[in-house]
Amino acid sequence: ASQTAPLMPGMLDGSVGGSSCVHPSAVSILNAAFQVSESDVQWAKQIVEEYSRSGGGSFSFQGKMVDAPVYKRAISILECLDV
Repeated sequence: ASQTAPLMPGMLDGSVGGSSCVHPSAVSILNAAFQVSESDVQWAKQIVEEYSRSGGGSFSFQGKMVDAPVYKRAISILECLDV
């Protein structure tokens, strides 16, 4: 039977930046939970570009409001990957 570790709230939405594990079998689970997808990178690039165009204010992107906290999340994705 496969065992998986429960994910902490925030792991998948980016509000948690890391975790630790006691057993080596949890490493792959945590790596998968924190891995950034190519679509995440593209989203972050678009957010940063649109934020610059907005003059640093809030704006609508794909039907959702984007403000400073969302922009900071996009920046953290790109900084983490050194993009």
